[in-house]
Amino acid sequence: MVAGEVMGARTALVTGASAGIGLEFAKLFAERGWNVVLVARRRDRLEALAQEIRGRFSVATHVLPADLSDPEAPERLFAALNDEGIVVDALVNNAGYALGRRFTQGPWEEQAQLLQVLVTAPAHLCRLFVPGMVERGYGRIVNVGSIAAWAPPSPGSLYGGAK
Repeated sequence: MVAGEVMGARTALVTGASAGIGLEFAKLFAERGWNVVLVARRRDRLEALAQEIRGRFSVATHVLPADLSDPEAPERLFAALNDEGIVVDALVNNAGYALGRRFTQGPWEEQAQLLQVLVTAPAHLCRLFVPGMVERGYGRIVNVGSIAAWAPPSPGSLYGGAK
């Protein structure tokens, strides 16, 4: 058992947990007694949030730094959690960002990484975690979208379409 872990508590994995909506989702789950797995690129921010959550809510926090623009990241996250015996009951696909330039500007790799973070990684994480949720008869998935999906698109941006 991990220090601070609430026996029998469910566990939520939150991507993009280092700031904004992801940070708030992590706190909301913890406030309701859920253990949390915090995923984002910046370890220092995740560690600070983990410390705050443990102190305020007395639940287990697991910090897993990952860059979801790396196509291998979902598999590594899944394997790391399996290795630790951590069962994910709720998956919050929140990680995201926008590019400050048109689709035709900059290298294709920037667009590919954006699509990896906003589309492919969330789908991959669902594919990895949903079978266990179905097998256990319990699971929750939150795919965080954006009003940008319904707004007039920025000229040449993939963000709105991806959200």
